[in-house]
Amino acid sequence: MIGVRSYVDGSIELRAKVTDKIGVVGFADAGNAFLETYPDFSEDLKVGVGAGLRYFTSLGPIRVDVAIPLDQGRDDPDYGIYIGLGQAF
Repeated sequence: MIGVRSYVDGSIELRAKVTDKIGVVGFADAGNAFLETYPDFSEDLKVGVGAGLRYFTSLGPIRVDVAIPLDQGRDDPDYGIYIGLGQAF
């Protein structure tokens, strides 16, 4: 799908520090994008779950997450790897 007019997304995350510098996280994300101006809730939401590591620096945490789709669609990847700096939210 190229270009959308609306989307819905949400997530839940559980974070825990293992040491002063290392943390772990588990999460679940759900969402979808729609061609209509308002979300069409007759379409299923895409849901994925994952886990990650955090390394806490003075600039913010370095995040490395791995996620998999729960109901993989035909064109969906088997997994996703995400690397970032700072809090996700």
